Amino acid sequence: MNASQVERMMDASARHNAFLMEAVWTRFMPPTLTMLELIQSNAIGQVTAVKADFGFAARYDPEGRLFNPAFGGGALLDIGIYPAFLALLVLGIPARIRAASAFGPSGVDEDTGMMFEYDNGALAHLHANIRYDTPIEAQIYGTTGHIHLHSRWHHARELTLHRKGSTPEVFRFDYPGLGYQFEAEEVMRCLDAGLRESPLLPLHFSLSLAKLLDQTALETVR
Repeated sequence: MNASQVERMMDASARHNAFLMEAVWTRFMPPTLTMLELIQSNAIGQVTAVKADFGFAARYDPEGRLFNPAFGGGALLDIGIYPAFLALLVLGIPARIRAASAFGPSGVDEDTGMMFEYDNGALAHLHANIRYDTPIEAQIYGTTGHIHLHSRWHHARELTLHRKGSTPEVFRFDYPGLGYQFEAEEVMRCLDAGLRESPLLPLHFSLSLAKLLDQTALETVR
């Protein structure tokens, strides 16, 4: 639930020479890989902003995982990790974080807005909530175009590349199920290769992501 716990897991992995990887399935989805390839090929120029949301109307249960603080409840820890992950993946570690939350009766954040600011002027506009449904879409904006990850963006089946002066280019992804198999395949590939962590989702990335969530949580209670 926090960076301290991630560090303890990393230490245990090192001591026992055991494989460890955070199960951020979105990292291994075909649309995510295609998005990164487009960015790296300069298809949208320099990235200037990331915009992503994740929200749904959850049934209130103060003892359930979503609303119980002892279980890591709240919008930020449950689903805010997805928008934060995308910002970290595309833009890296921000220089500053601004955030605000609306808290529910059980004490957890039910609606959280985040803005990550970068020294190069880039911004990440991020939103997570468990009060109401949102589009669950993501946009990556650049100096010459943008990439639209369609709903539900964290396991999308469609991506659209918009470039100035060009017809939008649509990428469609046909895969069975929800897409969890791609992270499972990565784990098996790493184990077969004798790796202790995934080069696509290394442990230092997971630690940075946990620290981002920790810092965001501090901002929301000031």
